[in-house]
Amino acid sequence: MKIADQLLDRISGTTFRYHDILEQRPDMSYQELYAVLDCLEAEGKIRPIKNSGRTSFRPSVYQKYRKIPKKDDFSRWIPEIQRLHTKLNVEGYLKHPKSYAANREAIHQLSEFLWQEEAVCRLEMSVKEKSFAIWGDEKFLESSSGRQILRFNEITKSDLGFYETPEPFFSREFQKDGAVLVLENKDPWYSICRIFLKDKKYSLLGEQIGLLIYGEGKKVQRQSALTDYLEEIGWNHAENLYVGDIDREGFAIFDGMRKGNPRCEIRLFAGIYERMVQKAENLTKFPDAPSRRDIVWDQKILDDFSKETKEKIQEILEQKKMIPQEILNYQDYKEMCRGGECWNI
Repeated sequence: MKIADQLLDRISGTTFRYHDILEQRPDMSYQELYAVLDCLEAEGKIRPIKNSGRTSFRPSVYQKYRKIPKKDDFSRWIPEIQRLHTKLNVEGYLKHPKSYAANREAIHQLSEFLWQEEAVCRLEMSVKEKSFAIWGDEKFLESSSGRQILRFNEITKSDLGFYETPEPFFSREFQKDGAVLVLENKDPWYSICRIFLKDKKYSLLGEQIGLLIYGEGKKVQRQSALTDYLEEIGWNHAENLYVGDIDREGFAIFDGMRKGNPRCEIRLFAGIYERMVQKAENLTKFPDAPSRRDIVWDQKILDDFSKETKEKIQEILEQKKMIPQEILNYQDYKEMCRGGECWNI
């Protein structure tokens, strides 16, 4: 590397003063300084900031200069691109070598994998297992970079022999007929399971329940999480109900679950929410909502409730308070199974 390039590379930032060069070489004459700056400008590596003015010595230079960003030369990758596996979009990478350079190592690893026998490439594995087999990184295939590489090269699951793994939930099946009931929190899920197992009656407030799912808070919002899970266990035919906390976050979870699972018909189990509101009438003070920040969700969700219940819920939400799902207990759910009222405990 030329001395001029070395001096320039030692300067951080995009702009510099002429004496930044001199500080690196205090023994440099002004004639040599002029030669360095003139050379760098002629090679298109810097340009003067003309309104900074010139120095008074001869030959004069500008007070300030700006570095010109280096243009990347991607031509060196052309021979490497040409040796990629034929299933990859070789022509696309030749036209856009910058895209290749940005993910060069990952693309090279995929190409090496594809050069194996086709039967080996297509050996079935889960998405994370296949990702580790190709890249040594179990998360790469599900990353934005991994998905982008597959899209650009039009590589399918079948080409690589992997399958998606549905999001696992804690669930318990009680009967083949009936609705799927998703609960935000663990204790209500467990209490209802316990009652169903003990009493062998699988209804709440007249709704027949076939499958109980613990949604694990926000986990149920993940894209297609519920849809894929229900299809995996053969429950994609049933009506789906949801119950969670009465607070902005709880309704946002329900809203996100519906948007993330557009193929699932999901509705709030309004009757249980109304029991929660009724029981909360005995409270002298409502708990603070866990998150007091503004949360965006579709407020038309509240139209599922009666006018009176909707107004009470809106009042709680406006005050950034909540009614936790746990306001209803084991004894309450037992009464709901029998068609009775909630306990005042």
